[in-house]
Amino acid sequence: MAKQSATNGSLSKWKLICLSAFIRLTKPEIIVETGVAHGSSSAVILEALHENGFGKLYSIDLPIFDSADGNLKPWLEGYSFRKGDVSTVNDLNQVGWLVPASLRDRWELILGDSLAELPKLVRRIPQIDIFFHDSLHTYECMMQEFGVVWPHLKQNAFILADDIFIKCHCAIRNFAQQKGERFTNYLQLGVIRKCKVDNIQ
Repeated sequence: MAKQSATNGSLSKWKLICLSAFIRLTKPEIIVETGVAHGSSSAVILEALHENGFGKLYSIDLPIFDSADGNLKPWLEGYSFRKGDVSTVNDLNQVGWLVPASLRDRWELILGDSLAELPKLVRRIPQIDIFFHDSLHTYECMMQEFGVVWPHLKQNAFILADDIFIKCHCAIRNFAQQKGERFTNYLQLGVIRKCKVDNIQ
C-alpha cells in the first residue's frame, strides 16, 4: 500500500488497510465514491484496482476551501457548511493530490455537488459493485445518495459509508431496514450488501 501523509479528511490507517483488503477480496469492476478531499481513500482504492488488474473508480467531490477570513468557501456558490462537517483543501489542484499519476488511468474525478452529479453519473456507467460514501455526513445527504445508487447496484454489491456515528444518526441502518437488508459496521465504516433482487414494476 502506498504511504499516505496524515491530512485533514484522510481515513485512518486501519480504515485504509480494510478498504484495500476489501477491494482486493471482492474484485469490483465499478466503484463510485463521494467525497475526495486530498484523496487518501481514492489512492488506496486505485492501488487495489491496479493490483487486481482491472476496475474503474468514479469520484465526486465538492471542494471546500479555507478562506483568508477563517470561513469556509465552497467551490460552487450557493452552499454553506460548518467547520467540522467537511474536509478542506487549500486550492483546486489539491483535490485528490495523493493519487499518483501512475494510477490515474482508472480514475474519473467529477467536481460538483454529489446530489446533482450522482444521478447523472449512474445513468451513464455500468452497474456499480461498490458505492463508498464519504461526502457530507448528514442524514439527508446520506439517504439521498443511497437512494440514487441503489437501483444501479449489482446484486451482491456493497454500500460503504465512513464516519457513520459522526452525527449520531443512523442513516445507513435505516436505509438497510427500508430495503430489507442487513447492516453492519466496522471501525465506523457502515456496510450494506445488496442481496435482494429489485422488484421490476
